[in-house]
Amino acid sequence: MEAGIIEPPASEPARDETAAIQFALDHPTGSAPLASVMKPGETVAILVNDITRLARSDLFLPPMVDTLNRAGIPDADIFIMFALGTHRAQTEKEQRSIVGEEISRRIRMYDHDGNDDANLVLVGTTKLWEPGGSEPPRNASRPHRPHRRDYLS
Repeated sequence: MEAGIIEPPASEPARDETAAIQFALDHPTGSAPLASVMKPGETVAILVNDITRLARSDLFLPPMVDTLNRAGIPDADIFIMFALGTHRAQTEKEQRSIVGEEISRRIRMYDHDGNDDANLVLVGTTKLWEPGGSEPPRNASRPHRPHRRDYLS
């Protein structure tokens, strides 16, 4: 059997990251532009990584929030949720470093706590588990955890 290396097609790095992000928001693949699917009066939650997995949210959030503002969604109707998984809560300094100073002053930010049952709302079930039923079967390849993916804060 012969093995090979799969490489992505060559591309030039973006000369203007903000312009490239704005272009992606205005011309997404397989969807209408962000500004055309949002309506004034809607509340927008933006989910971002926590401090353990930096994804340069500080780059994509300003053009995203500005696009939402132009679509009639004011800053007061937008919030950022940090996806902590099982990680510890973050400090305010860590939150600011993730989203950038400007966005941290404008937009409400929350750490998601998947262990705080009082602030989780059932939004559906999986075929493996229903609330009040028996716990899902244990998977030998992973430690057992309740299916928290069915809940939102």
